[in-house]
Amino acid sequence: RHEFAHFVVVCVLAHGFPEQRRSVAQALLSGGLACLARNRHGRFVVEALFAHGGPEDRSVALELLRRAADPVDLAMHSHAHGALGAALRTNVDGPDMAAELAALASKLADAAPVLAENPFGHRVLEAAEEMCAAQVPRFAAVAA
Repeated sequence: RHEFAHFVVVCVLAHGFPEQRRSVAQALLSGGLACLARNRHGRFVVEALFAHGGPEDRSVALELLRRAADPVDLAMHSHAHGALGAALRTNVDGPDMAAELAALASKLADAAPVLAENPFGHRVLEAAEEMCAAQVPRFAAVAA
């Protein structure tokens, strides 16, 4: 939670050796990912995990975010909305991840009227709509 530590972690996730990236990802996944997403510096680390983490790490991170906190609260949070948007933009790797993304999108769709009124929620809602438009054919391909 140091003001500049996120730069180091993001660089390791983006440019580190696979074993270094895996080690950092495991450390992040063993802590409070939703709490980290709410931190103004920590959100960048969570975004980097979704952008550069391995398929298994992204899947676990998605599940942790969906289960650890109310996605609607995260979507309307000034910092966590960026991490949730990154989760929605992540690549789908397997049916488990497709199911997690679909469950997350469903929860967000149920709260669409509330999210549309919030500036941060509106951004997440747009990301969810983009994900659904782009990923629906991929969900079918992964599930087959």
